[in-house]
This record gives sequence, structure tokens and C-alpha cells, in this order.
Amino acid sequence: GSRQSDTIGSGADPDGWPIAMVIAQPTVPTPKPKKAEEADDEDPGTSDELVEAIAAVQLKHLSKFDHEDERDDFDALVAMRLEDDPDDLDVLAARMKWVGEDDTLEDDARREAVLAAADDVVGAIDVEALAAWHGREHDGEDVDEEMVSEMDAARSHLVEALRTMASIRLEQAHDGGDAERDAFMDSWSELDEWGDPASGKDGWRLALGRERLRNRDASALKMIDDRIDDHPHDRELYEIRLELLESLGWEHLAEAQRRDLLRRFPSQYAPL
Repeated sequence: GSRQSDTIGSGADPDGWPIAMVIAQPTVPTPKPKKAEEADDEDPGTSDELVEAIAAVQLKHLSKFDHEDERDDFDALVAMRLEDDPDDLDVLAARMKWVGEDDTLEDDARREAVLAAADDVVGAIDVEALAAWHGREHDGEDVDEEMVSEMDAARSHLVEALRTMASIRLEQAHDGGDAERDAFMDSWSELDEWGDPASGKDGWRLALGRERLRNRDASALKMIDDRIDDHPHDRELYEIRLELLESLGWEHLAEAQRRDLLRRFPSQYAPL
């Protein structure tokens, strides 16, 4: 008697039969298509994109209206945009800039118009809420990027409006009395709450004007000399320097400055 093999199928095949096993792959759920409402929440539709594009084009072209011939068209477009959103900072800021560039108005009328436009920008901003928001730290994973962008834009518009108001009030202070001088100093203080007024575009003009209003011509002269070091080809700086030397009564230095102007910019001045 032969011994029967322990392998499977040994009765028919002494070596047994091989066993084949199929291992199932793990099931991966197929993502379901989003509902129409969900898709709309994430991606704007064509109509929304068109509205945004038209608004962007309108904003871009606000600065292109001619002050003399297209004033009514400008006012109509601004009114239409503000009817939809009275606190549209982009439109209010664009109007402030356009009015500030208007050379068709008399000085007093232009200044009043610019101050009114700048005041509208400030009035559209919740300054206390903005200050409170910027007074806190905003970092980490939970930060709302859209809110950060919105608050940064509001701060930028506010600072520009305050800077514009300070510039106009400086002009008024040069031609006015104590009331105009105090108004400029108040504007300087408001601007100072949001950063150094002397920094940024034309900040040096505000700082220089402030020193001159305080009868600190020697300090103003030092500021101009420092700026000339950085901008040696700016004729206006040398002319301001001459004014300061004359104001200080330093005639010998003023005479030297006149000759220096003639030497540096010979085509701009008649021979002495």
C-alpha cells in the first residue's frame, strides 16, 4: 500500500493542485457632482463676471474724464455707482483724485471740493472699527484672508484721504491765519495716528510745511539739505532752499544759492 499524500487533490495528482486567490482592492468612493447651488457659491456665473468687469472698466475710466468738457458725464457715472453702494471706497477715492487734479477751478473752489471729496472717503470708513482691527494680531490658520484684504484697502484709502486733506489745509494755512494753521495741525495729528506723516508720497512737503508754519526755518533748511543729498537734480529743492535762506536773512548765502541755481540750471534763469 502506497501512502496517500496530504496535499490537496492528491487522489488525482500526487503533487496536488495549486490554489489561486483573488484579493479585492479597497473601495474608493467616487466623488459626487456638486449641486448647482454649491457650484454657484464657489464660482461666479457669467452674469456676475460681466457685472464685475463692467464695474472695473467704469472705475478705470473715471480718471479719464475731461474736467472742462465731461464734468457732467463724470458726475453722472459717480452718482450711478454710489446709488448702488454709497460707501464704495474705490469710487469715492477715484472722485477725490479726479477733483484734486482739476485745474479748471479757482484755488479756493478746488480746495473746498477736494476737502469735501476726502471727507466723503473718511465718512465711508468705520475708523474706530478699523483701528481696533489693526490693533490686534491677525495670523495663524484661522485668519480670514478676504477680511485682511478688505481692512488693508480701507486703511490705504483712509491714509490717502487724510494725507490729501492735510495737503489742502497746508495750502490754506500758507495764505490764511491762525484758524487755517490750526486746521492743518489737526490734520497732521490725525494722519500721525496711522503712521509717520513725513513718509509716503510727498510726505516731505507736509513735514517741511509744518516746520515753516512753526517758524522753524532753520530746521526746514536742514530737511531740504538732507533731501538735496538724495535728489541732487531736483531744481525745486534748490529754489525752496533759496526761499529759506532769504527768510532767515542770510543774504550772503542766498546770493551764493542764486549763482548755484544759474550754474546748475543755466537754461532756466536769466544771467544775474
